Amino acid sequence: IYNDDWMRARGFLDDAIKVKDIIAQKHEKSFYSIQKTDGIRQAFQLMKNYDISQLPVMDSEEVVGGLTESTVLQYLLENPNASSDATVGDIMGPAFPIIDENLPATQLTKFISKQIPAVLAKSKAGNMQIITQYDVIQSL
Repeated sequence: IYNDDWMRARGFLDDAIKVKDIIAQKHEKSFYSIQKTDGIRQAFQLMKNYDISQLPVMDSEEVVGGLTESTVLQYLLENPNASSDATVGDIMGPAFPIIDENLPATQLTKFISKQIPAVLAKSKAGNMQIITQYDVIQSL
């Protein structure tokens, strides 16, 4: 009776998988972000240490941009002797969309694309989680 498929088939659970269901299935639930004033090499090291490919960029507590591993790698390869003054704010992209955790997973296609590889899900308590294309694939 604790099998979600069995529960759905018998009407105990909604048929539609929601974003919060994807979050529940994630192996790593830590939320990593970086400040826009932090250095690019610091962002690279954070991505490398935690094996993550997208980072929300913050200005204090506000999400102001997004950073992907391809953007960081491209910058480092094109600027091997880059100044240590270069910051995440210099290369960040637009902020990842913030969605409600009760959004049906089928509606993620409105937000996640080739240009926007992740979204941020916000719980009622205000906690954030990043949902990537990989997370969606893993939940199917």
